[in-house]
Amino acid sequence: MKLTIFILIIALIQVSARGFGQKITLNTNHTPIEKVLQSITNQSGYEILYDLKDLKDQKVSLKLNNVSVEEAIKTVLKDLPFTYQIIKNNIVLKKEEPTFLERLAERWADRDVRGRVVDETGKPLPGASVRVKGKNTVANTNSEGEFVMKGLADDAVLLISYVGYKQLELPLKGTVMPLEIKLNQVTGELEEVAVKGSTGYQVIDKNHPGSFDVIDNELVNRTMGTSVLSRIEDLTPGVLFNKTRGANSTNQLLIRGRNTINSNTYPLIVLDNFPYDGDINNINPNDIESFTILKDASAAAIWGARAGNGVIVITTKRGKTAKPQVSLRSNVMVSEKPDQFYSSRISSSDFIDIERDLFNQGRYNALINATRLPQPLTPVIEILAKQRQGQLTVAEANAHIDKLRNQDVRNDLDRYFYQTAINQDNHLSVSGNTSGINYYLSGGWSKGIPNNLGDAQIDRVNLRTNNTFKVNNKLNIDVGLTYTKNMRNAGNGAATITPGASKSLYPYADLVDDQGNGLILVKDYRSAFTDT
Repeated sequence: MKLTIFILIIALIQVSARGFGQKITLNTNHTPIEKVLQSITNQSGYEILYDLKDLKDQKVSLKLNNVSVEEAIKTVLKDLPFTYQIIKNNIVLKKEEPTFLERLAERWADRDVRGRVVDETGKPLPGASVRVKGKNTVANTNSEGEFVMKGLADDAVLLISYVGYKQLELPLKGTVMPLEIKLNQVTGELEEVAVKGSTGYQVIDKNHPGSFDVIDNELVNRTMGTSVLSRIEDLTPGVLFNKTRGANSTNQLLIRGRNTINSNTYPLIVLDNFPYDGDINNINPNDIESFTILKDASAAAIWGARAGNGVIVITTKRGKTAKPQVSLRSNVMVSEKPDQFYSSRISSSDFIDIERDLFNQGRYNALINATRLPQPLTPVIEILAKQRQGQLTVAEANAHIDKLRNQDVRNDLDRYFYQTAINQDNHLSVSGNTSGINYYLSGGWSKGIPNNLGDAQIDRVNLRTNNTFKVNNKLNIDVGLTYTKNMRNAGNGAATITPGASKSLYPYADLVDDQGNGLILVKDYRSAFTDT
């Protein structure tokens, strides 16, 4: 029995010796130090004790092959401010504390900084900002341009700035107090920008003798719109847009004004080097890379008489990279319907009182007694005329007029003629440029619902493919296909509702009945004349 116990004790001592004498093998790269220490624990059997916050965010890279535990710990802690102590089967890591002399030297290394900030002539700059680079320490100069900053490190760097002056970066090391800091004014120098456009035949730069403007893809995409013209509006001087109702694709755009009376004023459109005679609104603006607008007579030297009204050169997108690029763009813009009561307007009751007063003064007698093409009269004047002719009693006339006092035409306009505007624009494209082919394939769907029910509603589908086959260095073959389906629905809006004869709509006009059915509005001629 004693022999058995002795053999077991010897065996346990040997196992323990093997555990704590285990060699360490590690190969890590930018690994958190906690994981490295855990690996040493697993291989050696030693428990490693440390304060987790001291080693937080510390990472090490090392390669160890069959080394002792102590050598492994030394390698891990190399270049780190830590010491270690082996106590039985524990390894204790401690952060090195600076000595008294080190703390004293560090304290004396900090310095108080005093200085004065002036301009080129030596005039003080009050309110200048003095900031320590990489720190939150900031000071502002007083009325004499002076500042004081305490306890700054000797290797600190100051950033001095003042509105209208160039920022100065000043290292403190080696400087002598007090500082005299001079700032230089910012000059009006602008970087030169390379501007290049296209005439449809060749690329032109800023030295081109003619007048032209270039609108690149970045400017085109700054605004949202379902049409090309809405994207380039207000982006270039000298291009006028006709926004009046009834303007179509042939008269809604002018370059440098009208230069003819009866002839077509629309500029020439050049799409990918070829004249384009279709509606410019059928072109998907998301397919456009850039616009070049030629404004003066020099365009006629290239495109002849058709360029008399100016030229808009449109360059569409092409593939740019060997790797296929997929682009998806989707926009939705919602606009509330206009507030009909935003602007102050005479009330229906006040308008009727004015009409009654003018009627009593005889101001409408000529219109009432006219027999040849009599102009339309408002309902109140018709009622007063019938009362005077004995067709209505005073009570009946007042009852009809009082009913109109409570009517406001803006309620009908707001309900039946205006709506929330919604513009949707969706576009998907795939493009690429390889040694054998440059390809661009896109599809787009745009829908526009305007505020005014009478304005055109747009529902457009675009498909486009643009391919260049590179046969050899001297021969390229361009193949393209464009499909456009554009549906536009338009009607008469609120602006067309007038009594005619150059008269505006009276405020108590009744456009619908109580069931929402449209009512007849007298227009151009009196109802008594049209009914006979």
